[in-house]
Amino acid sequence: MHHYSFSLDFLPDAHRFHSQGIFCFFEGNTLVEVDSQSGVLSQVGDLRSLGSSLVQSPLYIGGYGEKLYFAQELEPGTAEAKGYSTKSMRQLGLEDELLFAMFSRGLQLLNWRRNHQFCGRCGSEALVSNTEYAMRCAKCELSFYPKIMPCVMALVTKGDQLLLARHARRGTSIYTALAGFIEAGETVEHAIKREVLEEVGVTTGEIKYFSSQAWPFPGQLMLGFYAEYLEGDIQPEEGEIEDAKWFSADALPEIPAPFTLSGQLIRSFVENKN
Repeated sequence: MHHYSFSLDFLPDAHRFHSQGIFCFFEGNTLVEVDSQSGVLSQVGDLRSLGSSLVQSPLYIGGYGEKLYFAQELEPGTAEAKGYSTKSMRQLGLEDELLFAMFSRGLQLLNWRRNHQFCGRCGSEALVSNTEYAMRCAKCELSFYPKIMPCVMALVTKGDQLLLARHARRGTSIYTALAGFIEAGETVEHAIKREVLEEVGVTTGEIKYFSSQAWPFPGQLMLGFYAEYLEGDIQPEEGEIEDAKWFSADALPEIPAPFTLSGQLIRSFVENKN
């Protein structure tokens, strides 16, 4: 499990720092490798060369060390038209967890700007604020901040066993911890107990916090926990869970990659049992 500390402070007049910046380019949720030599990292020269392919202006992501990072959205079809290589965010996570964390923020900010171009109250145009991360209505001045959706992830344990599930709609053989969104008015603890009961039909007792992860698909904050099994037989939720089983720490199925919170939950449990 890795924790990175990079500055998220708002940068006024961020355009003045483009010449010092490092850029990542997105077409939808996919990274575009504009600079073939540097992979997903680009310089201001690449930004200038793209011209009409740019969607609005770059958004400042944050700083790490002495470097400033920016995210830029490209028009659909740019990568194919210009012959650029692409990379999925999940592939980046396997290669560089720091860049995954930083670019996840960039992707979330681009999605936020794209989805809040008009005020939800009066319908007028919303513009990026010059003083904070906010889209502000030009007419009624209502502000729209980057949307973060809190989710719980629970690895249910019973002695040396852990309960893992394969999701029906993901088309994969990977078994993972259970997860779900926190609903309005709900506590984290209640959300865990509800999600586990809904998805696999068992009740849980003591809950222990593990760690968290920002997840940009489209903008979750994943909160990871261990939850002790209390009672009940596994009954996978129809249409949601394709299969769910108890596994021993020394006989695991295919599990999520180490950069994911679920992968970290499972691996940490196994390591502590050995």
